[in-house]
Amino acid sequence: MISEAENYRVNDKMRKAILFAMFFIALSSSLAFATVNSVSVEGGAVSKDVYKNSPFQISVQVDSVNETSLTVTGAWNNPSISCDASSVQVSGGGVATFTGCTIPVTGTYTFKATCGGKYDTMDFISNEIPAWSISLANVTSETSVKVTATIDAAGSTLQGVTANITTPSGWTMTSGTPTRSLGDITGTADVQWVFTKGSPGTLNDITVTVIVTNPADSKSESFSGEEEIITTTTSTTTTTTLPGSTTTTTISTGTGTGSGTGTGQKLGKAIHSWVKMQKGKANVMKIADETIGFRQITIEVKNPANNVKITVTKLAGKPASVVHEVTGKVYKYIEISAENIADENISSAKIQFDVEKTWIADNALDKNTIALNRYADDAWTKLPTSLLSENDTYIIYEAETPGFSIFAITGETVSATTTTTTTTTTMPVSPTPPGVTTTTAPVAVTTTVPAEVTTTTLPAAPTGISPWVWVIAIALILILGVLYWKREEVKKVIQEMARKARKR
Repeated sequence: MISEAENYRVNDKMRKAILFAMFFIALSSSLAFATVNSVSVEGGAVSKDVYKNSPFQISVQVDSVNETSLTVTGAWNNPSISCDASSVQVSGGGVATFTGCTIPVTGTYTFKATCGGKYDTMDFISNEIPAWSISLANVTSETSVKVTATIDAAGSTLQGVTANITTPSGWTMTSGTPTRSLGDITGTADVQWVFTKGSPGTLNDITVTVIVTNPADSKSESFSGEEEIITTTTSTTTTTTLPGSTTTTTISTGTGTGSGTGTGQKLGKAIHSWVKMQKGKANVMKIADETIGFRQITIEVKNPANNVKITVTKLAGKPASVVHEVTGKVYKYIEISAENIADENISSAKIQFDVEKTWIADNALDKNTIALNRYADDAWTKLPTSLLSENDTYIIYEAETPGFSIFAITGETVSATTTTTTTTTTMPVSPTPPGVTTTTAPVAVTTTVPAEVTTTTLPAAPTGISPWVWVIAIALILILGVLYWKREEVKKVIQEMARKARKR
């Protein structure tokens, strides 16, 4: 029979064995399974803005007690939204990255990340891709072409922007590289390339493509097909002098082809495109090429317009299609053509342009007569034009136009006018004394005043009465008036004089 003490020792050993086994099982479990403390999507942010159909990635931070491999599961509240993978492996204390996430529609959608029983959620706001744009301008000399691409972010931020340019075969790039990395763009940014022209070569062979990483988008712009480069290589001037006249003839020859001959030949061009023009919004085209003459065009539409393209071209002279002469001295002829927007849909169109001060001075023009004229319906119309500002070189003006076509910047001379008038003044004539014969002629005074006539005739004194009579009468009236005004004092003086007389 086992004693009570022996029984206690056995039970005590069994208890210790059971406790050891439980500890071993717990230790094994902790080594085999990770304990997740927390899951955080994008650092615990509440929401994040993204662009529709533009891939983005989501970072999920997992905090656990060991480095055991963990599985993070991601899920959306909309089945049309997906990422490259629905689950990502990560070590404890690491970051799981869900790549290639795309939201095909606009709106707010929730992403839920789950790991080891813990989870976190975050809202992603899907927005329309901004209506950013690209415009081209060129400056062409006899031997080179400088192309400027202006990228307008339309009030947003374009991330990871690159610009690529293709050029005609045989042209040599002297400034820039075919692919330019521009980084992130907020507002506007310009990128330029300079080429030595080959022969032949046309501007329509130049295409600029801009690629944006976020939002995922790209746009291309090219010069239109009719614009060709003309390279002048030689120039011969012959002067012939005849009695009473001198004739100078200049003949230029060169290589290359042109879009036309005579006046109206195109010299410089700027292009701007909009994916969409919104009603009530100012759509601005800035023009970098100073040789064109137009600085900026601002357009507002009555109804939304899609895929609008505005092309501004400086002309060498009056086009053959313009059969009437414009009034005034012509500074420049400029053409604006528009695609996918009719004049009837324009609620407001303002054009800022500049004129060189030296041109105004050399032609003896009044700067206040500078105006922008538009040719439409077989007639020239002078547009309302106002002077905005001026600097050392240019005077900047703004005009409002109801539509686009061919324009001419003009000025006029203003001659000052002087009006001569005659003012005749007749002086009073004294009466002629008896026995004396006097001949009196009116006195004429001639005064030159601008634009106003004033005739003043002084009244003549009545005839037959000497002027001295009038003087004496007026003096008596004044004396009597003073005596009446001082009558009390006068009365006392008279009484005092009478009293003194009695005493004598």
